[in-house]
Amino acid sequence: MQLARLATVYLPELTEDRRRWAFESKLMKVEVLRARDAGDEIQLLLAATGPLAYQPKRTLEGRVVINDKARKALEFAIENIANLLTVSTGCKRRIMSPLPAVALIPDSAGERSWLNESSGILYPQAPRFFQCSPLNIPFELVVTRLSDRPDGVSLLSEVITHEHSVGKFHDIYRLFERGFSKTSRNLVEPLFDFLHEEYGYTKSEIGQWIQMRDPLTHADKRNDFLIETDVAACIPRMEQAAYDVLMNKMHWRSHDVARRDLWKPPYGTTGTKGGFFAADRQDLKMNFTVMDPYGSWECDPSTWSPPLPKEWWWAAPDEIIIDDIRR
Repeated sequence: MQLARLATVYLPELTEDRRRWAFESKLMKVEVLRARDAGDEIQLLLAATGPLAYQPKRTLEGRVVINDKARKALEFAIENIANLLTVSTGCKRRIMSPLPAVALIPDSAGERSWLNESSGILYPQAPRFFQCSPLNIPFELVVTRLSDRPDGVSLLSEVITHEHSVGKFHDIYRLFERGFSKTSRNLVEPLFDFLHEEYGYTKSEIGQWIQMRDPLTHADKRNDFLIETDVAACIPRMEQAAYDVLMNKMHWRSHDVARRDLWKPPYGTTGTKGGFFAADRQDLKMNFTVMDPYGSWECDPSTWSPPLPKEWWWAAPDEIIIDDIRR
């Protein structure tokens, strides 16, 4: 049996020879299933496929469990191809996830029968809501109350300007280091003690950020390193924490965790599972980005149930995910 991971890649322009291709190795294959114009961009529907070492497990409810290691290897292959297109064209690219995000390809009649007896694919249950609306902080407030920390303002400005998650990650970390005058490895305790309890940050969540920093920054002696897919789901929570540190840290460039009640966002997240808070204001407008069920790429609402080869097997994701995208 083979696993297929799907993605949509957007670039501003592509010649015809870059719209129809397939690359195949002993371990996997990446190919274009469809190329079409999408406004000012070209959309490529990509599929990375590779054999599974063993037949997937199935839950008591009949849901097929997708092997994470195999899925991530296919995602890495898609990222690699998208990067090659970027280098080849000199243009920015975006990667999104259609639904279904994955499919299974049976290699025998027995595997086909086993899949047909299944009730669907087991997608992670936790919805991933992330606010993406610009925050509106009074200009007079930032002019008068942030004058003692222009370095922090500069770093948060860099974060907001970045379009790539890796760039955001690095400058958010620099803001944390600057604000507390501590190295990254010593930030778990002060960040946990400082961040507002309503936001629901845990030592485990903050520790995960710190563990990602080195493999996201360095690629010299280590075998593995991290890329955008590995950190994209963390960025909204990190950016929310960066605002809290810049606006509400009493003493800038100090080890202490004293707070001032200068500003609170009108909305935000309360954990990694999708909870959020919102101020009781009639003029409040919120927009949300919904990540795919695996937290790898943003869901692509324009590519719902794309045309797939008839021998591929897939099932619609849980209704909770469908409802999230329709909101």
